[in-house]
Amino acid sequence: MWNEYAVDPECLIPSRDRFARLFFDFSFEQGRLIASYPDNWRARLYDKIESSPLRDGEKAWMLEHLSRSKQRMMPPDKRAFFEEIPYLQNALQCQESGRPFHAIVSEENPANAPRVCLATEISDAEPLWRSDATITVGRDAAELIRPVERLLNHAKLVMLIDPYFATADGTPRGRFLRPLERLLDVLAAQKRFPDRLEYHSNAANIRTSLSKFKQRMREGLAPLLRPGQFIDFVGWKPRKSDRRQAFHDRYIVTDLAGAGYTYGLDDGPEGETTGVQRLSSQDHTRVLDDFSLRSQTYDLILRFRVG
Repeated sequence: MWNEYAVDPECLIPSRDRFARLFFDFSFEQGRLIASYPDNWRARLYDKIESSPLRDGEKAWMLEHLSRSKQRMMPPDKRAFFEEIPYLQNALQCQESGRPFHAIVSEENPANAPRVCLATEISDAEPLWRSDATITVGRDAAELIRPVERLLNHAKLVMLIDPYFATADGTPRGRFLRPLERLLDVLAAQKRFPDRLEYHSNAANIRTSLSKFKQRMREGLAPLLRPGQFIDFVGWKPRKSDRRQAFHDRYIVTDLAGAGYTYGLDDGPEGETTGVQRLSSQDHTRVLDDFSLRSQTYDLILRFRVG
């Protein structure tokens, strides 16, 4: 759903048209992201634009869009880069090192290496350029989390949203705990934990005291957490209004992007599947707003931390 591409900066500077054709094809919404490779990729492209023979107006236009490239790039992740060898060779070494890119965008491919897209030939017909907005996955823990793993590698905020996570007395349902445990395993494999990890659910139907609800939630969630991990449980109820919105849709969203799940964040019988949809930028913003302190859709009932 989100594919990361190593893009040789040389591919973007021949002309304003080339820059526009390539650069604007990358965004979280489109599912294609430019790798921050090397970590100073933006600075390198800036210098190449400045030193190019393009007209001053063209340079200014390109630099303006480069300055607003956050939604087109993955954050840096410290892949090795060696100044003494060409960009393509560096990127190909990453492909063999266990931290591959989905593909490499290059001006040339003299050795006919696999998964290299020539900048002069890229089109929507290129299979490596395809990034499906909707996919179907099995309803088991690993498959449910797999579509968002690339986001988890870089996210500062991770929100799981499903109204049916717990029973009315606060007991987390096992079919939701298994995908959550898989997500925690993915996060544990990284060197950093998100600044915020939150599970948002429906608290309108609680049938016990809040203290007992919290106790049962902690008893269910604590065994999943490893040292240094935590999770904030956030309970909501639909706000009373003429335009009341039921709490129904299910998501995994991060500060970068997010996905909606047709049948929820719980696993199911063997062989059952669910659709996963990449959110548009507008829907991503809407979900973040709906489950924030400024929400105009839901009323906050409780929030507490486990871990």
